[in-house]
Amino acid sequence: YQGSVMDRDFEALKIEGYETASSEYVTTWRDNLGTYTMIFRGKCDTTCLTRTMMADFLDPVSATKLRIKGVTTLTEEEGYTYESFVVTPDGSEFKNMELVAERSTP
Repeated sequence: YQGSVMDRDFEALKIEGYETASSEYVTTWRDNLGTYTMIFRGKCDTTCLTRTMMADFLDPVSATKLRIKGVTTLTEEEGYTYESFVVTPDGSEFKNMELVAERSTP
């Protein structure tokens, strides 16, 4: 992924796969704005058009444990939307990022 966040260059690497032993999807996420690697685990809905995954990590600023929910939704245009939500200790969520990916043409 490449783009900008608050007028800063943003690059990220996302690697996804299916782990047969746990019957879960597993994703790793690294970006140039953080010093951590997030590991997400989750499952698809019944149509497998939407995948919801959770990750726990230490916030590099406050050193407190945070939970992130990632929702990937496939689109009709052979792309997808990825939404990231911070899950607070009381269970409420707020959206902190959205990525829209489209298939590139050679």
